[in-house]
Amino acid sequence: MEGDGTNLFPGRRREFLIKKKNMEYNIVKIMTDSRGKQIHVLLTDGLSQIWTISGESKAKEMIIIMEGNSDSGWKYELRLSPDNKR
Repeated sequence: MEGDGTNLFPGRRREFLIKKKNMEYNIVKIMTDSRGKQIHVLLTDGLSQIWTISGESKAKEMIIIMEGNSDSGWKYELRLSPDNKR
């Protein structure tokens, strides 16, 4: 064990980082209805399935692109996919 206490379980931290890198994400579109109430909508793929993106950086890049192309000013946010294996 190292003196700083960060390596209590050798190899486990690396395993966690590898798993985190391979996590899957969904994108949620945040809209506002005519009464001012926020509506959260999960984006879907072309087959009406919830769109799942592998990797946080790739998902964040898609959000930047979609917010840049939004003429209505809608916002998007990441959601960790419930399909991730634990």
